[in-house]
Parts: sequence; C-alpha cells; structure tokens
Amino acid sequence: MLVGVSVLALLTGGAAAQSAGGQDPRPTITVEESAAAPAPAYSSNDTVATGRSVISQDSVQARQTGNGDAMELLKVLPHVQFSRSQYSTDPTDIQDLRPSDISISGGRFYDNYFSIDGVGANSRFDAASSNASNPASWNEVAGAHAQSIWVDPALIGSITVEDSNIGAEYGGFTGGVVDVQTKRPEARWAATATGNYTSDGMVHFRVSKADKAAFGDDLPKKVDFQKFRFGSTLNMPLTDRTRVLVGANRSRSEVTYYKAATYGGGASPRMSTSDNLLVKAEHDLREDLLLTAQVTYSPYTSEFSSNNRIDDTSRTHGGGLSSYLDLARTGSQDDWSLKLSYVQSDMDRDWAPIHYSWPSKSQRGSFCSSSNCSQGGFGDLNQQQEDTSLKGQWTHRFDTAGTLRLGAEYTRVEAEKERPEDNYAYSRGVTGSKIVCNTSVACVTGDTVLTQYSIYKAYDINVALDSFNAWSEYNVTWNRFEVRAGLRYDYESFLGNHDVSPRLSVATALPWDTTLTLGANRYYSRSFLGYAMREKYPDNYAYQRTATVSGGNQIYSDNWTLYSYSKSTRYSDADLDTPYSDELTAAFTAPLPWGTLRLKGILRNNEDELTRSLTADRVTYVDLVTGKTSNFMDYKVSNDGHSRYRGLSAEWAGTWRNHSLAVNAAWTKTKSNSETYFDPADDQEAEDSFIYFNGRVTSEAEIIARNRRLDFNTPWTINAALTSRWWEDRITTVLQGRWKADFDRIQDSGANITVGGVSYDVWEERHYKGWLDLGLNVQAKLVETDFGGLTAEARITNVLDALPNTETSASNPYQMGRSVWLGLTYTY
Repeated sequence: MLVGVSVLALLTGGAAAQSAGGQDPRPTITVEESAAAPAPAYSSNDTVATGRSVISQDSVQARQTGNGDAMELLKVLPHVQFSRSQYSTDPTDIQDLRPSDISISGGRFYDNYFSIDGVGANSRFDAASSNASNPASWNEVAGAHAQSIWVDPALIGSITVEDSNIGAEYGGFTGGVVDVQTKRPEARWAATATGNYTSDGMVHFRVSKADKAAFGDDLPKKVDFQKFRFGSTLNMPLTDRTRVLVGANRSRSEVTYYKAATYGGGASPRMSTSDNLLVKAEHDLREDLLLTAQVTYSPYTSEFSSNNRIDDTSRTHGGGLSSYLDLARTGSQDDWSLKLSYVQSDMDRDWAPIHYSWPSKSQRGSFCSSSNCSQGGFGDLNQQQEDTSLKGQWTHRFDTAGTLRLGAEYTRVEAEKERPEDNYAYSRGVTGSKIVCNTSVACVTGDTVLTQYSIYKAYDINVALDSFNAWSEYNVTWNRFEVRAGLRYDYESFLGNHDVSPRLSVATALPWDTTLTLGANRYYSRSFLGYAMREKYPDNYAYQRTATVSGGNQIYSDNWTLYSYSKSTRYSDADLDTPYSDELTAAFTAPLPWGTLRLKGILRNNEDELTRSLTADRVTYVDLVTGKTSNFMDYKVSNDGHSRYRGLSAEWAGTWRNHSLAVNAAWTKTKSNSETYFDPADDQEAEDSFIYFNGRVTSEAEIIARNRRLDFNTPWTINAALTSRWWEDRITTVLQGRWKADFDRIQDSGANITVGGVSYDVWEERHYKGWLDLGLNVQAKLVETDFGGLTAEARITNVLDALPNTETSASNPYQMGRSVWLGLTYTY
C-alpha cells in the first residue's frame, strides 16, 4: 500500500555516511498511495431514481466470476434474489451455461425486463414450467430461458439495474429492469486475449453430517467435469471518424454422466457451449451526430442423453442474434435518437426421429437388462422468436423549467413452434422364432416385432402480436424539491388491453445535505405466448397391428389400425387483464465520510398474475375409434394470481485511498399464491382443505396466508464487496460476500395422521439454514512491456468452504464447497 520507503538506502546509505563522518543522518521517507481508488462494486446515488444501481466496466471486469455468468454480478445488490439451487452439484446444473435466474423486488424470475444496449432480450415462451426444463420431454424444448439473448462479461461496458422507482422509459415487467450496455469502440488500437479453466479437481465437494447419517459411507461417484472460457477483443480506429470493436468469447462445459446399471453403467459424456460474437461500429456523421451499428450473435447448445436409453443424444439450442442501427444527436438543448432493431432467438431441438421400446429378451433388445429397452428419441422441434422494433426518443432541456423526455416504440413479435415431420414411438414388443416380417418397420424376422406406435403429428404453430408504447417524463427542480413525473401507455394486440401506468418520484432536500425521496409507480407486464402455443397442439393417435398366422408363422405387415385417439389438454382464456404491480417507495440519502448512505423501503402489490384453473371443463368430442362421445380437459387461464413484496435496505458505498467498499443489508418478504403461470392459485387448491399442524386440524388456506415463498426469498441478507489495488496497480483484489440468514417455512412433511376417523396431511415447520457465500478474485500483472501485458487471475467462490444448504438426495448428496477458476489475460 505504501511505496517510497527505501530499505536498501536505510541499510547501506546510512551505514556509509556513518563510517565517513561519524554521523547518523536520518533518510527521508516518502509516503504516497500506490494506486488510485478502484471503482466501487456499484453506484447508486441518484436522488430521484432511487432504485437505480450502475455496475461500471471496471467493476464488471474485476468482480466477474470464472463461469462468465453476468447475473452473478448482481449478487451485491440488496433487492436481487437468487435461487436456492444456484450452487447445485447436479450434473445437469453444472453443465448448464445459461445466466442465473433472478428475482428483483419480489417479481417472478421470468417477469423482469432484460435489454442489451436498449434492445429487449425477453423470451415470450414458457421458461418456468417443469417441461420447460426437461430435455426428455417429447413435445417441449428445454432451451427456453427468461433471457432470449445474453453476453459474456468480457464484452460488457456497464450494467444498470432498476429495482424500484423506475422511470416511464421502461415497461413490460413486474419485477425489475436489467439493462446491459456492451463495450464501445475506442479511438485507439487495442486487443485482449483471455483464457480460464476449472474442473472437478478444483472443487471441494461437501457432504453434510445429516446426509452422511442418512445415506451412509457408501457414497456415489462425484460429478466429473471440466469447464473452459476463452475469448478475445480487437479495437480498431479505422479513420478519425470510424471506430470498430470486434469481440468473441466461448464458454464450454464437459460433464461425464453414467448410464444406468441395466444399461451397462458406462460413461456418457455431454457438452454445452455458449458463444458470443460482438461487432460494433460507430461513425461520427458530424460532431453532434453519431451512427452506431451492432450485431451480437450468441448461440447456445446443450447435449442431453438419458441414462436408460441408447442412440438418443439430443441437442437443444438457445440464444440467437441481436442487431440494431442507431442514429443519435446530442445538442445543447435537444437530444434525440432513432433505433431500428431485430432480435431472433433460437430454441430448437435436434433429436432422433423414432423411439423404440424393444423387449430385452429379444436379440434386438439385448443391450439392456430391463424388461423393455429404449432406443432413439422423439424428433426435432423448431422454436423461434423474432422481434422487430423501431424506437425513438427525444429530450429537451428548458432554460429554467426543467427537462422533458418523450419516447415511443413499435415492436412486431413473431413466435413459431414447429415439429417439421411426423415422429413415431414404437412399443408393445412380441418375441419368437416364428415371427416373419413383411415390413421393415420395427420388425426383425425370427426375433421380435413392435405392435403399437404413437404418432406425434407434424405441426407448425405461429403466434404474432403487435406491441406499441409511448411515454413522457418531465423533470423539474423547484425550491427544495426535485420532481420526476411520468406517464406510460402500453398496448399489445395479443391481450388487447390499453394499459396506462403513472410514475412519480419526488425528492426534497433536508438539512445537512440529506434527501428524502418518495415514489408511487405502476408497472405492467407483457404478454406470454406459452398458452397460445399449447392451445394449438395436434391431437393424439395410437395404432396397433396383429399377425396373420400362416403355416405356423406369425406374419407381420403394415396393416396398422387406429387403436386410440384423444385430444390434447387445452388452455383457454376469458378476456384476461394485463398483470400489473403497484409500488410505493421511500428513500433517505445522506453523505457520510468517504461515501453515501441510503435507507430504502419498497412496498409492492402484484395483481392479476396469470394462473391456471384448479379444475378443467370437460369438453365433448367424437372418438374416432369408438365413434362414441368422449371428453378432453379444457383449463381456464385466469388473473387469480397475486404477490406481495416488502423490502427494507440500508446501503453504503465509498472509497478510501486505494480501496472501494460497498456494503448493504436488507430485510425482504415475498408471498405469492401460485408458483408459475401453469399452476393453479394456492388459495383455490386450499379451499375447503384441512391439514394437521402444531397439534391441531387447521385450514390449509390459513397456513398458506402465513407462509413465504420458498425460493428467491431469503429474508435477511448482508452484501459487501471490497475492491483494492496494490503495488502501483499491479495487483487487484476483490473480496465479496453475501450472508443469507436462516428462515422457517411451514410445509407438508409427507406423513399422515387420523383424527376423528379422518386422515390429514401432517405439516411441519422446516428450518432452512443460512450461510456466508464469500468470494475472492485476485488479478496480478506478471509482465508489462511496450508489446502488452500479461495478467494472471484466480477467481474463488465459497472461500470459507461453507455448506450452501442446497437440496440433496441419495444419488447426489454433494454440495458445492470451495471452487477455483484460474486464468491468464493478455492486453495490448
């Protein structure tokens, strides 16, 4: 921390002077800072936009974790919650390279607004139901994510997060806003190249005492994996007016799975790959007129293979393409911009077109020891979303009467889901030496034949909507008050609702340079297209065939006849309203030594959230097999969902010499009466339902009213990030921690009790332990010459090797302890 103290001069120079003249001169000691203060983890000092936090480029580069998940940078913020399963050691979670799901101010993880350079990056597909995360689903793609496009932290210039008191510019959310700005090209030649690596050998897998007692010493094999992350950037000033930035990054995970014992138990490696390619060009048409063009390509691929099937490796896709052309003018009193953008997200699946279930006692099915042996897959699915948008903004600064901002945007959203060809699943095997095949379909002469198939009909579903919004915002300072008053209008043709949301924030100056800010705002969500897709799924058909007996032989041909027919479950709606959130906020800001203190409270009521009806209407139709009347289930989509969020936080951020520190503490509580849009409301399920809790029979609805949401809802958190620069900026260290407190929740124990001749589920209060998630990043400059510099990096998570208290099982009792990423970065 201190330089200028010459130990050599003290020992040698002083001794020489003493021997020459017999005197003992005191050497001059100079004390100075070794480096400038680094950027804080985030800044949040706007007295009107009290919910805004900005993570700078320097903070992004210093604080990012090795895995390249930009959302983990948001852990330092008080009103951002992560899933309890984030540190899961399940192989599929380790393999997954997509960004973490987050909840902002109690909102659903799929109800935030994400944008990259002001271009929306939000999926309209199902990203929350169990099928949406199941790569083995026959008719759903597991590639959908709340973010349709994402970028590697190495390409990020800044991240702005709005958790409350959000201006009229943003809409389409009931959670929060995450606006990622990519790096801008600079007027100098520069290049970087970086590489990072981790593996199972660099992770300490922990097993809790409770799991050791429950599962014994004979524990299963730990997950075997390795991860790579590498990339480069090139900054090119082509002319005095034209600058270009090119960046490319790749993250890759390789995980070894093992087949079931009945399938030989052999190793089955799988891989996921996340790529980022960024090309951004800026051209100065005039000194006050800038033209920007950008293309971001971020494809994602993940492999899947079941442990009890062969020849079934599937590949799901995610990510996609985002591009825009922006013309912006900055004047003395007026600014304006016009942006044309196009985003195409790809959520396809590549899978074998036919599935077979062979009898294991046949020669054809001898590859496993189960009664039936599975082979193949359930066919390709194409799933894409295209957003084409035109957005304009204008700002006028009055001489003495404040600032007026206006904006409008039109977006065309087109979503498509397609099964390009019929796919088949064959089953009901018959074996015998007398089998004769007059067909090549699922039949082996003298061995086995499959006598039934289900057909998954080809389909092409297209759903489109037009979205329009317009907003205005006026900022004015009057006397001791600063006022931001806004109004936003949203319309989407899918729901057909005209939604108007007022936004108001008022700040008043108090003594000692303190400020009190009050806000009242309404936010509307956006349309979800998952129900519309499922409404158009084709009907279900199954066929069978029988043998013709001739000369003692069983002759099978393609004499298939319809065996069963049914209609898929439907989801219908009745004039749905747009889900919305009403919010009240209060914030107190005060200057303190070396920084700023902010106390903030958020109260949110989310209403009209989408839920599914508890029971379905039985709709009659004519069965094609029996000719009789049959029924299919028609669930209703309603606005019966709601959530409540209460949050209090205290934040301080500042710098001192070569250190910056951000620390905050938060108390939050979130209640929701449903899990996702495909679930019924809890109060409907609990109606007239009774359970046994705390020694008595009580209403399940009463317990639900007391309970908190299980996930994304840690009640107490303390976050801190200390960034320091040492030895004339040669070494940068970041120590960041997130403490999550214990909490209790009432839930079903799985046991039953009989009271008065009636059986009840026994509910109990379960205790969830808290833990301290401490991370350490160290960057050390090894070489610095005219030809560039080389920096070594170590990024360590869970430094204290604590138990994250994630869900475990007998097949995977491990929890993620201390883990390390190592890397090198070359900068020119």
